[in-house]
Amino acid sequence: MGDQFTKRVKYNSYLYRYRDETARRSASSKQEEEELAAENATNVIPNNQNMDAAPIPQTSDETGHHVDEAVLESIETMDESDNEVEAYLVESSDDELMYEDRTDGYCVETALRRWAITTNQTYDSISQVMEIIRNVSTCKLPKDARTLLKTNRNVSNKIVTINGSQYWYHGIKQRLLDHLSDINLHSCCKLLLNVSIDGLPIFRSSNLQFWPILINVHNIPDVPVMTVAVYSGSTKPGNIEQFLQPFVDEMNFLTKNGIIINSRKFNVELRAIIADSPARAYIKGVAGFNARHGCLKCTTVGRSLNRRTAFSTHSGPDRTDEGFRMRIYGEHHKIDSPLLKLENFDMVKQVIVADPLHLLDLGIGRRTVVSFMEGKFGITKKLSRTQINNASAILINIKLPYEIHRKFRPLNDYKHWKGSEYASFLFYASIVVLREIMYDEQYQHFMLFFCSITLLSSNVYKAHWPLANSLLRIYVQEYAKIYGPEFVSSNVHNLLHVFNDVQQFGPLSSISSYPFENHLQHLKRSLRNGWKCLEQVINRLSERDVYITRQTNESLNYPSLHYKAGKVALHVRKAFLLTNGERNEWFLTKCGKVCQYITAHQEESNIVIVGKKLSRTIDHFDYPLNSKFMHIHRGNLANVEQTNSDLTIDDIKCKLVIIDLSRENDYLFVPLVHTLVE
Repeated sequence: MGDQFTKRVKYNSYLYRYRDETARRSASSKQEEEELAAENATNVIPNNQNMDAAPIPQTSDETGHHVDEAVLESIETMDESDNEVEAYLVESSDDELMYEDRTDGYCVETALRRWAITTNQTYDSISQVMEIIRNVSTCKLPKDARTLLKTNRNVSNKIVTINGSQYWYHGIKQRLLDHLSDINLHSCCKLLLNVSIDGLPIFRSSNLQFWPILINVHNIPDVPVMTVAVYSGSTKPGNIEQFLQPFVDEMNFLTKNGIIINSRKFNVELRAIIADSPARAYIKGVAGFNARHGCLKCTTVGRSLNRRTAFSTHSGPDRTDEGFRMRIYGEHHKIDSPLLKLENFDMVKQVIVADPLHLLDLGIGRRTVVSFMEGKFGITKKLSRTQINNASAILINIKLPYEIHRKFRPLNDYKHWKGSEYASFLFYASIVVLREIMYDEQYQHFMLFFCSITLLSSNVYKAHWPLANSLLRIYVQEYAKIYGPEFVSSNVHNLLHVFNDVQQFGPLSSISSYPFENHLQHLKRSLRNGWKCLEQVINRLSERDVYITRQTNESLNYPSLHYKAGKVALHVRKAFLLTNGERNEWFLTKCGKVCQYITAHQEESNIVIVGKKLSRTIDHFDYPLNSKFMHIHRGNLANVEQTNSDLTIDDIKCKLVIIDLSRENDYLFVPLVHTLVE
């Protein structure tokens, strides 16, 4: 069905584009047929005689229209834009094969809806495309895009007004039902929810901002982030009671009673609240992160040094949930938050401070780069142009693997780096780039931070998390000596509390706000203009709910082989690809050997990987730990063995990022953190 539909769309598109020429050809062809019929009435051509003089046969389509070979050739050689339109229309061809009993109109409608939602098309664009399809085919499509997308026309009825601002609460239960009803939950008995609350500025030309309440299901990572509520106003919610109370009431109800999905009951538990420093202070009703009593985890009191609030390099006595609820922490408390009414929730331990995005990447990581680029935060002299150019050359020369979507940009662009770029810099480039611009004391101090964060980023290093905690504590203590005590900010102090969060919840990636931040940007991009912004967001969310699009890789089985252009690509695990090419062909075995991927093939039920091993590698650094202890190797490509080795999937430890050290084929091999396995 998919092939026939594709051909028909191509043919109809051709007819629509060249309809005038087609009409002329059709009239001419009809006249020729009449003349030929009159001639044949008097001159009958004997069989097998004068065949060269016979008229050129024409091809008829299924509607009876004559199409000469030039037309067919034109259809086959349509330009790239035609193919893109066709791709949108036939994207759901796999679904069509599953539902052959459904009409073609339904299939086109489904494909159009998928295209419109996944590419965030405007109503006008959708309507124009539907008009074209109606004109060139017999597909029955609605005239209004809102009918196709099943847009709710009465969203304003669901919005309430709070102190002149707007608030829409959709509900936790409804979100879970929308996203989990079509998912296999047989192996799950409890839904662990992460919650994120943060502000989102909408326009540069106005103060309008959203404050969404977002959730995701920690133990079902394939389920996307869900929007429970959205507040829209020129400032953050002035009445925190009205903002959070509906969420608190429903969360308590679900915690007590659970939720029934597909006739099966599931327990619901609030795992953690993940937010940046200002949002954490706001929703807890406590002093700001830069206030003297601003630490959420301990009772340390900051002091004013050189017009800055500086914190201790040691953690004070831990705050407790009981003490917080009894308001025994004096100036730390500002107002009573509705979160105090949450049942089975620890107001201290379950509000995360170790969020990698805000604490590490946009916090310590960005401060490190800014301090050397601008001569700030205890650095008296900024980098010279030569140093910046040399460091940038190293950065740009690093070819990050397929799994990392943002490539490195020069240091001159540091002000525009995203959080994910700072994360990539920390894990894969910092130990090479900063070696060139830091003094030995500064570099060794930074290596304490690099090693500890790397260890805390994967369950593979779980046995060494206490060691990472010790390294972080040394880093914080030395920070005041190297850069000055006035630069021990709240972020630097919070490094002392990272270990406790990781020990309770898991590696840093499991308490990250990156998924929520990505969803915030999706909400922002869903706006078409500045009129009725909240209503627009609600419409976009409701349209997705009617037709929740599944990612194409959800049905992909791992491991699997894929063949393209003479190459064999091996999908080892989700977000782990091995294929030919420098940036995607290196991996580490569980026995500690660096290997180059050559190819792979199927042998019965097993996949055999053909690779070449690096015969010799050395440590790249030895302080505070040996690099090989962290699976970081340095080697020379001249030592790649000439003979191939056969390996299995179970032999693979992780994928490696390869970094050219510009020293006669010397390379550094660093684990791609999320691919590490035991």
